[in-house]
Parts: sequence; C-alpha cells; structure tokens
Amino acid sequence: MRILFITSTRIGDAVLSTGLLTHLIERYPSARLTIACGPAAAPLFAAVPNLDRVIVVAKRPYGLHWLYLWLRCLPRFWYMVVDLRRSIIGYTLLASRRRRVGRAREGVHKIRQLAETLGLSEPPAPRLWTAAAHEEAAARLVPKAGGPVLAIGPTANWRGKQWPAGNFVALIARLTAPKGPFPNARVAVFAAPDEREQALPVIESVPAQRRLDLAGAVDLPTAFACLKRCDFFVGNDSGLMHLAAAAGIPTLGLFGPSKPEHYAPWGPRAAYITTEKSYDELVGAPGYDHRTTGTLMESLSVDAAIAAAEALLVRPDDAGTLVNPTLSALVVAHNEERQLADCLARLTFADELVVVLDKCTDGSRDIARRFTDRIVEGSWDIEGERRNTGIDACTSDWILEVDADERVPAELAAEIRATLPGMAAGHFLIPFDNYVGDRLVRYGWGGAWGVSSTVRLFARGCKRWGPQRVHPAVELGGARHRLRTPMIHYVDRNIGDMIRRLDRYSALRARDLRDAGLPESFGRNLRRMPTRFWKCYVRRRGYREGYYGFLIALFAALYPMLSWLRARLEDA
Repeated sequence: MRILFITSTRIGDAVLSTGLLTHLIERYPSARLTIACGPAAAPLFAAVPNLDRVIVVAKRPYGLHWLYLWLRCLPRFWYMVVDLRRSIIGYTLLASRRRRVGRAREGVHKIRQLAETLGLSEPPAPRLWTAAAHEEAAARLVPKAGGPVLAIGPTANWRGKQWPAGNFVALIARLTAPKGPFPNARVAVFAAPDEREQALPVIESVPAQRRLDLAGAVDLPTAFACLKRCDFFVGNDSGLMHLAAAAGIPTLGLFGPSKPEHYAPWGPRAAYITTEKSYDELVGAPGYDHRTTGTLMESLSVDAAIAAAEALLVRPDDAGTLVNPTLSALVVAHNEERQLADCLARLTFADELVVVLDKCTDGSRDIARRFTDRIVEGSWDIEGERRNTGIDACTSDWILEVDADERVPAELAAEIRATLPGMAAGHFLIPFDNYVGDRLVRYGWGGAWGVSSTVRLFARGCKRWGPQRVHPAVELGGARHRLRTPMIHYVDRNIGDMIRRLDRYSALRARDLRDAGLPESFGRNLRRMPTRFWKCYVRRRGYREGYYGFLIALFAALYPMLSWLRARLEDA
C-alpha cells in the first residue's frame, strides 16, 4: 500500500501539513509513504515513520518541476494521492480512486483547510519527527542546566514581516530583566543561514554568558528539538514560529502584512499579536511593492508585545491547564435597548464584562454603562470583524460570548464557574433552548437557521471569526468540551420577525456572494432547497414542532436560493 503526499515548498506550510500526515500514518499503519516537497522543507520529513522516499521538487522554468514530479511518480500504482498543492498530478496517476486534493478558503485557518481535504471534523495538530542524532545535538546546544531559555525568531522569509531588530533587543531586555518574567534567562536566537546577518544585532545584544547563538547553525529537525527544550518563543510569522508551536512551548507570533486568520500559530499554548495598522492598510499603501519594501511592522509596539507575552505566560501552567482562570463576558449589540439590560444583568458572575456597540443610535450605550465601563463603540460592516474586536478587548483567560437576545441562566453560570478551574485551554459547545415568542422550539434548527448548540465559551486565542457578513466561519483551537446546561435564546418574537430575519440574512449573504464573484450556480441552489428542508424537517425532527417546525425548515430551504437571486438581480 503506497500513499503519495504532496506538500508545500514553504517551511511554515509544510509544518502545518504534518498533522494531516500524522493522521494518514495512524489511519494506514502499514502504508509506505512518498512525500513530495520543496528543498527547504525536505529535512522536516527525514524521520517520518514508514517513509519510502522524499522527492525534492525544486522550482524549474515553465513549470517543469511538475513534469519532473509526475515522471518520478508515474511508474507506481498508488493506494492514495493527497495533493495539497492542487496540481493536476493527483488526477493523472494510477490510484485506487482515492485522490484528495486540497482547496483554499478565505478566512479559514490553513490547518482547517487541510483537515477538509480528508473530511476531518477535528483538525489534526502539527507533529514533527526527529532522530536520535537531532535530540543529542539539541541536548548539547540547549542544555537543561542553566535555567529557563527564551527563544527568539527575529527573521522571516520576507523583510516586510520582520519586526525591527531594535524592538527585539528591547523586548529581550525587558523579558529577562530582574523583575521580568524570565529574569537573567538564557536567550536562544534562531535564523536560517542566509538570514544570520539580519539576526546579528539581536544576537550581539545578549550577554555572552546567556547567549545561545543558533542562527544558521542547525538544520530544521535539530531546531525543532532545541525548541522543545526552550520555555517561551517570540518571533515573526515564519516557519520557525510554527515549529515552536508544534514543539508545544508557549508561542507568541508577531503579525503585520500577513493574515493570522490563515497562519496564526496553532495550539492551546499559542497566541499572536498584530500591528496597529491592518493587513489591508499595509499592503494597500501607495507605492507598496513587496519586492522592495522594508519592514511593515513598525506599528507594533514593544509595550504591546510585552503585554501579549505576559498574558500568554499566565494562561496555562506546565500541563496546559488554567489553575485560577478569570472569565470575561462579551456582548456585541446593535440598537438593543429593548433587551440589553436583561441580558447584561445575567452576566454579573463574570470577572469582566465587555460590551461592543455597533452603530447604535438608541439608548444601548446608557444601558451598558449601568453595568460596565468596558465599552467599545464603532461601526463595522463585517460581523466577524466586530466580534473579533470584542474578543481582542477581553483580558481574561476565558471568554463567554453572549448575544443581546440570549440569557445565561443561573444554572449555566454555576456550571461554567465550576468547570473552568484546571481545564486545558480549548473551547466549549453550549446547548441552546430556542424560543419563538413564548414557545420553546427544541427541534428543527440548523441549515444556517438557528442552532441547537454552538461554541460560546473558549480560552483566549482559541476562537476567531471569519470575514463573512452573515454566519461567518469560525476558527477554533484547543480541545473541544461540552457543557450540559442550555443557554436561553429568544430567536424571534413572532412570524413577522422570522420573515424580517430571512430578509436581513439573505441581503447580507448576497453581498458576500457578489464580493466572491457569485461562485455558486442557480442549479446548485435549486438542488439544495429540498435537501435543506429535509434536514431540518425530517432529520432534525422539525415535524415534532408542528407549524413552527415547518416554517423553520421552509426558511432554511429558501435562504441560499433567495441570497443567490438577490446577489444576481439586486444592486450592491
């Protein structure tokens, strides 16, 4: 049984793909693996179990590297071909009808995109393999004796992503100061051989007796083994950052002209911080040219990086658990004066209450001020952006998201408080009791029309919202857990509200479809209508709710078709 695994040229993407590779190894333990990748990433796979060979695919003119790979793979019969590069090769080799080709999705983390290649509901975390020689070298280079080690990654494969070297020097000085989190700690500086000159100012700033100069000195597996012996990592968005996160140490990634929603470090002990200027502001600036630009990271201050590092340090203990966790309750509202007070009154059990007010013109602000001074006001067109703004404003270890039309009963509050101590960083599914008016409607929800359970409680860094205007995608990290007590959700007051919701949701979805170039077709949406109705009315037992179940299934069926028609026929 042979499996061909075609992965990335870039080190970071290759590291992220190792979770999927681990799944294949565990799922098919007797299979022999052929891995195709770029020259820079090839050392990562030298110690993979059941490895047949690594095919190094170096870029060639006119795309001839693909022909080279095809010729190397053509003589064999493959049990499975997994192509994360989305080439035509997977369709032109002899295989047992098991061809899995990756696809890109905007606003979705790369690891979740990779998981979708094999239809996995739980994204597999990256995992790397080392040989005994790598571990022995790491023991010499980063000996345990001598106290904690702060790992620094001051370079990247592109100047624009590199935080100024002077900022790294200041950061190291403060983190290792006598009253800092790592007093007098050793500092290990990592960089590729061709990046050593850029890293020199950082290396030379560390006193010789505390300096571990690994820049250009180790291969990737040895670097990974060294990182496992470190206590904390801070670095630019790079392959090294992903190696650190895969090593399981607390990892803080620094982002600016790259997208953390795609490439944030993955894991319960990983976090990131971004520049004050957004990605679009940086790469859309007048005169921007990625070939000639210097650093675009100046708007990320040392103070902000220190605060993010300290927040990450107090989050988990050595076992990845939160010993004395704090809890933020987050409410995002738009003109909700009718029900905001009742919602906020149920959240006094939290250590912190954050309210985000989006384009509010009613009395919502005055109501919020009765409960908290942590109020963020603004105007957002994208739902995910305003929700992520609220998440970033929270300072506690755990965050509970609540909408203004939802209520946290005392039983749920008590369960949350009793569950969080000692819990590993991750996220919780919370069941929902959904009401239409005074009627509790238990069955039939789904198909983008209400939920029976969803993730509302999560550790910092374990949830991000995508860029869609309605029903945005969600990126989750850490382990998944489930609470028992339901949250109360007043979905609509009456049928008129249900119709208005369909109108509002379909209008927003139509804008997303127009922005994406209307990728879906009339025929596809027509076929989805009976399928969605069946799911809600039969599979989710909406029939048990009588006419309400019928209405929910009907609206769920109409929503994608109505959105498509509005995108096609109406102006933006």
